[in-house]
Amino acid sequence: MMMGTNKLVVLVLVSLSFAFATEACHVKGRVYCDTCRFGFETKATFYIPGATVAIQCKNKKTMKVEYYTEVKTDNTGTYGIEVDKEFNEHNCESVLVHSPVLGCSKADPGRSKATLVLSHYKNGLLNHVHYANNLGFLKDEALPQCQQLLKYYFSDV
Repeated sequence: MMMGTNKLVVLVLVSLSFAFATEACHVKGRVYCDTCRFGFETKATFYIPGATVAIQCKNKKTMKVEYYTEVKTDNTGTYGIEVDKEFNEHNCESVLVHSPVLGCSKADPGRSKATLVLSHYKNGLLNHVHYANNLGFLKDEALPQCQQLLKYYFSDV
């Protein structure tokens, strides 16, 4: 009986490794407008429909871009990209490209890109969905209520 169990375990592991080797990675994230210019999301933040985000992967040795694709966010400011292969030897990231919102089109240098691991190889990931950190554009002028929000966020300090 023990021999049959071992064969079953091997069969399951081989099936799982085949599934991981053949399935794509799905990247999801959101794009927002930092209306207070704080460098993080607040109650006054809104998410940007129609923003353009790119996924790019650079070869770790040559630093040449070997994969690049763009997508627009939906009406909730959310984007989703299916990457059809793994990038084990690459530095991948999601990057802000364009905001359609007038007055909120300058990328926040600290939130303009997010590092991605687009591989299941040797990283223990069991899920093919990879969530990127939210990306942000800065409003040209902070909203008037931002001073009050600043007091709210730092009331414990």
